[in-house]
Amino acid sequence: MQTYQLTFKVGGRFQSLPDSQTIFGALCWAIRDLYGEAKLTEMLSDFVNHPQRFVVSSMFLHDLFPMPKLEKPLDELTTLAEFQNAKAVRSLKFISHQALQRFFDKKQDMSSYQQLLKGKSQQVWQIKNQTLYLLSETPQPLPLETSGLRNAIDRLTQTTGDEGQLFYAQHQQVAANTQTHLIVQTEDIEFLQSLFTYLSDGGYGRDKSVGFNHFVFETTQPFVFENSINRPYLLSKYLPESGEVDWQNSELRYSLSSPNYVVESRQQFSGQNLKAQVVYFNEGSIVPQHQSKVIYGQLPVVQEIDGQQIYQNGLGLFL
Repeated sequence: MQTYQLTFKVGGRFQSLPDSQTIFGALCWAIRDLYGEAKLTEMLSDFVNHPQRFVVSSMFLHDLFPMPKLEKPLDELTTLAEFQNAKAVRSLKFISHQALQRFFDKKQDMSSYQQLLKGKSQQVWQIKNQTLYLLSETPQPLPLETSGLRNAIDRLTQTTGDEGQLFYAQHQQVAANTQTHLIVQTEDIEFLQSLFTYLSDGGYGRDKSVGFNHFVFETTQPFVFENSINRPYLLSKYLPESGEVDWQNSELRYSLSSPNYVVESRQQFSGQNLKAQVVYFNEGSIVPQHQSKVIYGQLPVVQEIDGQQIYQNGLGLFL
């Protein structure tokens, strides 16, 4: 499959940038809306082998990626200050595209990175806004987190009730014209472009109907990434098949999560939309596999609602 980078313009406030499972669910609804339920059922029944199959990453601010999971602290770290600095570096959330490319290039001398762990590198790297940049780059701001007053809506009646119930909700906002991006792997990019164009008006995830989580699709371009150190770097939520992960590999570095996802509350799914939980590898994990495959991970049926099978996207997008 070919790898592409898709860019979007932020269309307003959002609760968080959508991850790969949320994006996959929105794409499935777009397929159903644009091409019919039969088309969606046909694709999901044998998705990995379908000619219009795709793997999608989570969404990130433009030019940023999840910080790769790092090596264990070096033996040379001897002082408390060095250990505290190494802990701060290892807790970074993001890395710029240029810094990421250097990180995965075996031709680069990474002694400067080892010095960064000690708090002594001032010539190659810089840390700003929880992000690792090259010193030559201009850092960009992260979204501003705020809270707003909301009115609770009953999912069954789709009303606020007789009196209503107010609550505070967290959301994020960015400057006008801020871009985001994601990575996709597919053999039919035109098909995916039609879906993302449709979703520009619809949005992603919870509360899109009240103005949140709108991202306007803008451009597509081939994405080339040189991973010469051969460490599979994960950009999506990932649910591996049995025997897929090389658990004994010394390069394995990962974190896990079990998010609460919901089925979109419309049609027969209204009022009964909480999905069964699964445990995912998180974005930024380094996950060696036993063998090379076109698509890693699985797309399991996690439950049924009124005779409809509910899938969970665990297909991994690796660079």
